[in-house]
Amino acid sequence: MSFGQRLKRIRNHRDLTMKQLGTKINIPERQADVRISQYESDHKTPRKDIIEKLANILDVNEFALDTPDLTTNYGAIFTMFEYYYTYGLHPVKIGGKIYLELDKNIADSSFIKDLNEWYDTYESFQAGNITKEQFIDWMLKYPEFSTNYANPLPRKNG
Repeated sequence: MSFGQRLKRIRNHRDLTMKQLGTKINIPERQADVRISQYESDHKTPRKDIIEKLANILDVNEFALDTPDLTTNYGAIFTMFEYYYTYGLHPVKIGGKIYLELDKNIADSSFIKDLNEWYDTYESFQAGNITKEQFIDWMLKYPEFSTNYANPLPRKNG
């Protein structure tokens, strides 16, 4: 999800108009709704200090607005939060372990097929039917070797 989409979702959650949000970050009233509209449509990207102001006014962590850094725990968890909105991804606890589950009423069937194929390909790698290199190539070139789309994954020779 883009910065603009996240900003719009949060602004609406806080029940603010574009003009109200813009004036709260000191944009002149006659320009406030236009500037926020530009941010929400991703035509303009706000500077870091503006993102900080927006986060403060909206009472959210900056990670909720900005593009997350997936190499950090916060970035990874905020990415999963985005998947909650998009696919209904949520944690479930089974036997004392936490797993991630999709809401089948939100995630479309083609996405579920893609996840099943990823699972099958991973299991094939774990079983030694394909090499680590082939598994990584499958991910890097996706959907080139996808059985759902194009050519089947080339199998390990010999």
